[in-house]
Amino acid sequence: MSERIELAPGRDRIRLEVTNTSARVVRVSSHYPFWRTNRRLEFDREAARGFRLDVPADTLGAVLPVLARLRAVPRTPATRGSWYLLEGEIPAARVHELQQALPALTRGEGVLECAFDHYQPVRGPVPTRPRSDHNPRNREEYLLHVMRRV
Repeated sequence: MSERIELAPGRDRIRLEVTNTSARVVRVSSHYPFWRTNRRLEFDREAARGFRLDVPADTLGAVLPVLARLRAVPRTPATRGSWYLLEGEIPAARVHELQQALPALTRGEGVLECAFDHYQPVRGPVPTRPRSDHNPRNREEYLLHVMRRV
């Protein structure tokens, strides 16, 4: 039996560098979503937001491609009279873009509600932003910043 067995064939795979910042061993079970693990494990995470979107039925065709472009994952739409209710997940970094596009897509009638849902692995380049203040992890830089304020 030297043939290789492929686990989860056809599934996307990503490689993550993980650092345990805890003083103790952090155990992760194989059946638990990795991005929901202990916050003491540092790796690239991206917040996902659950969304609820009410749109007029005749605008659904314009809204769905935009959701796909924003990497949103809507569940099956539910019909409510002449409206569709969409629920699903969207990367937190894309919510503002959806909020900006929605009025034009739905003639100003679409209603969007969002709330934090979970963390998920970052796909593609890791988002970065320049530090706007002192770095508390760099002791020398932090102390210089604190001393200047005293």
